Amino acid sequence: MSDYWEDRANQLELLTQKKTDETVKIVNEQFSRSISYINSQVKAVFDRYTKNGGLTESQALEQLNEKQTAEFRKKLLERLSKTESKEERKAITSLLDAPAYAHRISMLEALANEIYAEAVTIGAFQNTALTKRLVDIYEQGYYRRTFDIQQYTGEYYDFERLSSGRLRTAISEPWNGKNYSERVWDNTFDTAEKLRDIVVTGIMTGQSYRTIIDSFMAVMGEDADSGARFKASRLIRTEVNYISGKATTKAYEQAGIDEYIYLATLDIRTCKNCGNKERKSCAELDGKHFKVKDAKVGVNKHPMHPFCRCTDCPYIPGKKLGIRAARDENGKSIQIPGDMTYEQWYAKYVDNSVESGIIKTGLHRASANKGVFVHLPEKMSKKHIRDIAKQFEIDLKGITISIDKNPDLLRIKYAGRADAENVGLITFFPNAFKSREELVRTIFHERQHVLQYKENGTKFVQDNRGHFEKITYSLEDEFINYWKGEGKL
Repeated sequence: MSDYWEDRANQLELLTQKKTDETVKIVNEQFSRSISYINSQVKAVFDRYTKNGGLTESQALEQLNEKQTAEFRKKLLERLSKTESKEERKAITSLLDAPAYAHRISMLEALANEIYAEAVTIGAFQNTALTKRLVDIYEQGYYRRTFDIQQYTGEYYDFERLSSGRLRTAISEPWNGKNYSERVWDNTFDTAEKLRDIVVTGIMTGQSYRTIIDSFMAVMGEDADSGARFKASRLIRTEVNYISGKATTKAYEQAGIDEYIYLATLDIRTCKNCGNKERKSCAELDGKHFKVKDAKVGVNKHPMHPFCRCTDCPYIPGKKLGIRAARDENGKSIQIPGDMTYEQWYAKYVDNSVESGIIKTGLHRASANKGVFVHLPEKMSKKHIRDIAKQFEIDLKGITISIDKNPDLLRIKYAGRADAENVGLITFFPNAFKSREELVRTIFHERQHVLQYKENGTKFVQDNRGHFEKITYSLEDEFINYWKGEGKL
């Protein structure tokens, strides 16, 4: 292998790791914000009983005990149905009518649901951040490797340009049974259930506030090396490595290259024991040649294991490609100067590539929802969202729309999310399309959050989300009632 390819492979791997570090960092920051919010919600419940009710923590726990309260209420109802004593019936009725019972039960349920919702928020944030990063990594890996090949051989050949649709399709294809989004949501729902169980079980068994918070931290993790944070970091880094390898494979196919060379990242992070009887370790694969058509993740193509940082480069014997070089108007092959930078090449052959033979792709818009979404009456398309927004006079200027079509999201009640990191991006979940009113509500609600982020700053809104949610729901109800009065909803 030449120094050229070793140098280019190292450059691409370092650039990929730098970008991946950025994504892990912002996801970890979201974890920190959510942990702080969850802690504050639990503390608020305890404080409400201990301070306002003049109770000790143990007394507060006793009153918050849902199981105890519900069982006692059931016994009271049984006694009420059996007794004929007016005095006893009056006393029991008085107890049953006391708002404390219903309030305690509803408060625990509300707290558990709030914590579950916050975990879902982390998942939505991670899914959006990872989607953005994978698109970037696939595009970067494909174009940079194409540039490297052309500069190495000195000749330009035509290649497929990546539309946004092709990019999304490329990163969404499953590998090892699932795609990245499904894995994100699997982890998210698992974490959400664990957190909800902690608060319910903790209060029912009389655990202290500190014990409950410690249990939360054990599930969430103190940093990116533990708990749910660790799982998120592992998933991000592994998915990025997979997409990077998938991008280079596509570049080889476009160039007519038959073989690639496996390059292990041989440092203290390299897994020496990631192989088994059928699969070799990264170190054993280093420098070996494999057919592009036979590339198989986990066997001869990275990632070989979670956190894998290996890469690959093309094998081009004699600098000859298996594809004919492109010709200029004089019939001569187009040369790629050795001192041409990637930025210059990209600007000329990707950004301004009208004359380079771009593969045209026809746009096809689905006329109706399909598969598991067939029951949703509102069409899951960006055009439909914008049409509805226009019909109900909701200004979406400057708004970027994304639709997360993960079937698992049908399990949750949430309909959308305004991205706090990428202000202006609104992601719609499947349940936004369950009715015309729900879609209008979601568009209006999430747009309000975008305006709040722009006017007040994301940190302030995040730190005071309860206040801003209350305002948004109030405005949303006024907006919906207006259009109902107009007979449009």
